[in-house]
Amino acid sequence: MANDAAVGGGLIMVYLTPFQADLVKHKAKEILIAGLEATGNVLSAIHIKALDALVAEMTGYATGDIKGRRCFSLGTGCGKTSAIIAWITALYRLGFEQVAVSVSASKIEALCDLKRQLLQNGVPDELIGLKHSDPRASLPSTGDDDRLYQMVTHARVRGGTDNPLFLEHRGVPRTLMVYDESLVRSDTEVIAEKRLRKQLAALKEHVRGRPEEVSFQPLFKFADRAVEQIMNALQHCKSNPQSSQIIMIEPPDWVSLEGFRSLLGKSEEWESLRRLLDVVGAPLRLMLTAQAEGIVRYQISVPPELENVLILDASYPIRELVQLDSSITDCTPPTVREVKRFDRVTIHQMRHASGREATTKNFSKPRQSDRTMSREIVKIVAEMPPDKAILIFTFKHHPGEVDIVETLQRDMVAAGIDIDAQTSENKLRINILTWGDETSLNHYAHCEVIILAGVLHLPQLHVASQVVGQQDDLAASTSQRQIEGVCDSEMAHRVYQALSRGSCRVVEHGQARAMTAYIFHHRDNLKDALEAVMPGVVWKTWVPTFVADGGCHSQVDVMAMRVMAYLNQQPESIAKVKTRDLRGAVGLDVTVDRLRKLFDRAVDKVCQSGLWVRHGHALMRMGAMFS
Repeated sequence: MANDAAVGGGLIMVYLTPFQADLVKHKAKEILIAGLEATGNVLSAIHIKALDALVAEMTGYATGDIKGRRCFSLGTGCGKTSAIIAWITALYRLGFEQVAVSVSASKIEALCDLKRQLLQNGVPDELIGLKHSDPRASLPSTGDDDRLYQMVTHARVRGGTDNPLFLEHRGVPRTLMVYDESLVRSDTEVIAEKRLRKQLAALKEHVRGRPEEVSFQPLFKFADRAVEQIMNALQHCKSNPQSSQIIMIEPPDWVSLEGFRSLLGKSEEWESLRRLLDVVGAPLRLMLTAQAEGIVRYQISVPPELENVLILDASYPIRELVQLDSSITDCTPPTVREVKRFDRVTIHQMRHASGREATTKNFSKPRQSDRTMSREIVKIVAEMPPDKAILIFTFKHHPGEVDIVETLQRDMVAAGIDIDAQTSENKLRINILTWGDETSLNHYAHCEVIILAGVLHLPQLHVASQVVGQQDDLAASTSQRQIEGVCDSEMAHRVYQALSRGSCRVVEHGQARAMTAYIFHHRDNLKDALEAVMPGVVWKTWVPTFVADGGCHSQVDVMAMRVMAYLNQQPESIAKVKTRDLRGAVGLDVTVDRLRKLFDRAVDKVCQSGLWVRHGHALMRMGAMFS
């Protein structure tokens, strides 16, 4: 018999008995392993053990032995989504319909895929809810129909209007929500003081001399006072770091805020002014970062009533932001970190500015010869064997800016590359996604080459607002060092997820399938973070061919990268490399005095890394100097 547990309002939640739980775990494991092996995964003993632990964790909620918000950080491609499908399928096949489950993912299509696989496993359509409002989705919405297994996006969980649908089934609290990917529990509002002042000045100039100028005067009077209050508070905060950092902008008593909103309309030009109206009367946190100063606020968007949540987040070990949420317990067994190694994955990094502004500027140059980032990417694509599929990530198109995707496609076509070519499996060979699509999508595992044409950098002020929001404490202590650390970890999380769309998501005997990646990024902050979730990954220098022409690197920098690339190719058993061999490897003409001096300066730059040191007419590994 099942265990009964009384809940509020006289309703009864029915839990599984230990015997039933064992049946579910056995059946789910059977379905899960068969499904993973059918898609090319070759499971090791430790991988199977990790999947056992995940299935047991979900089943623990169904017995009532486990409660609360918990995180299980199994790596990408190791079977998290497959485990959800197998577990729900097992519940259905065993007839345990007292266990009502909701599942949340970031993308509608990810939920459509999940529902399709449940249908293929024999779970009836009338038991699977899928609510969305996208007419382009591959499966229709089931609306507000209350179904045993309910699929909703993260946006709906945070929206507040669909709570009954995923919190309850037939008036009884659902046993569990499985939340795929990171859970960030708050939404934030950020207003940069400098941007606010600029928009206010621009609006005054915009209406100056027009008939409607008089109508704007009350808005200008209010906004001037608010800006002055913010500026004075920020200055006081700088002079008195221990003083209160909470302020409130009082609403005007002579006019309605709605009237102000109607004057501003919906133009992006006045976005900060509209946000100012939205935060009037609310407690606001003054925030100072190295990039910008301003005010922030947050509100908890994930409903507190959503108590029993299992978060399947591969990025949790490196994502400092989600670790700030004290309501989440990390339940990941230590052995899970050993499930997957990346010894067959190589990342080539070119030291080059990679943010949206720098990437957009490079791609917006009118002459193709000056679009050096595009030229580097086209060169990589052109040199790849025709049977290798490629996945490229870059930035979404914003109005008024160059369309990077379109430009890159045009440059590839100009170089004679067939951008519509297909693989022998009838899959598109060259695929381009934009940032925002780096999670949930699992249709690109055939891509053995990943290229990141730019890396998403979040503004420090935005990250600072998330730091206080994730702690649910507007007065939470922050520091520039913490904000920079969270920014770096957010970047690493997105890069890890983007790389994991490719072939490395497939696991074979504990190893990620072979993959090669190319990343534009000017700092070293990605390497250590990624190695924590991609143990064994090989990191190499991507030597530029064209970007030096655009002034991104000096000749010494380029030569140093070529030298380091050659040294990185040497096996660990090679402790000493003759400078004569190095000169030959980089194609140096020793008869040209200028080039010899350039080479010497490049070698000095390489030695600054601390990995190699000059030793006579050779370079020696630093470790070998003391052996």
